[in-house]
Amino acid sequence: ANTSGGVIIFGVNDQLRIEGVDYPETVQEELVRICREDVFPPLIPQIDCLSFDNGKRVVALEIEGKRRPYRTKDG
Repeated sequence: ANTSGGVIIFGVNDQLRIEGVDYPETVQEELVRICREDVFPPLIPQIDCLSFDNGKRVVALEIEGKRRPYRTKDG
């Protein structure tokens, strides 16, 4: 957020293999909570859940840092 923004994909391992997340709705809710309550100024994330034919699902969090600088509540 403090640079030009970007995308984080949850459910992909370090070798870029799709492992999926078990509860994507819970992941989405927690990400929204973090962006709104734990970051100052609050972030407005774009969050998508992507499903694959094998049933695995990933969550993509996209942030545009328009009101930099951002920090956590802890500083």
